[in-house]
Formats: sequence, structure tokens, C-alpha cells
Amino acid sequence: MRMKNHFQIPEEYKLYAIIAIGHPAKIANPRPRLPINQLVYNEKFGEEYYKEEV
Repeated sequence: MRMKNHFQIPEEYKLYAIIAIGHPAKIANPRPRLPINQLVYNEKFGEEYYKEEV
């Protein structure tokens, strides 16, 4: 309700999502990422989907 009031959206409209558009005031440090073979599995949990080629 707060967003509908703030943006003066009529009551008969349903609000599903708010999307921020613009530029950040500062750029944050990127978070460390896990290797893809620890995130994506093939058919079963723990079975690697991507095999690293040597």
C-alpha cells in the first residue's frame, strides 16, 4: 500500500513489482562467486554438469 500511495496508483490497479531504474550512487565490491560446477548439477545433486577440460 505504501508504494501505491507514494506513486498515486489507483486502487483498482494491482501492483506486482517495482523495478529500480538508474545508476547506483557508488559501485559496490563484487561478491566472490562459486565455480559453476558447484552450482549446476546434471540430473542428480552432486553430479557435475560441467566438466573442466584440461
